[in-house]
Amino acid sequence: MKLYALVAHCVRLRALGAWLRTPSAAATYACVIASACGVLDEWNQSFVPGRFASLTDIALDVAGVALGIWLAAWMGSRAQTIQQQVEWIKVDPRL
Repeated sequence: MKLYALVAHCVRLRALGAWLRTPSAAATYACVIASACGVLDEWNQSFVPGRFASLTDIALDVAGVALGIWLAAWMGSRAQTIQQQVEWIKVDPRL
């Protein structure tokens, strides 16, 4: 689950951020790409002897994707808040 959160975060912020201008479009594409990786991983496991594909694993992968996208959005909003506070201090150095 942590791996898929990381994949979603990287895809959203780095690769798609430059191509897609709206955060919701970048988040949607990140979700689709990372979820597809999870589905392909499960499909690949179905061919390995002793392993099997599981819908539970796919659901956990998608949960990791959602968590990664949410964390990326939360960290981005925190960074903007901190930047606004720094700008305010520059305007009034007494603070």
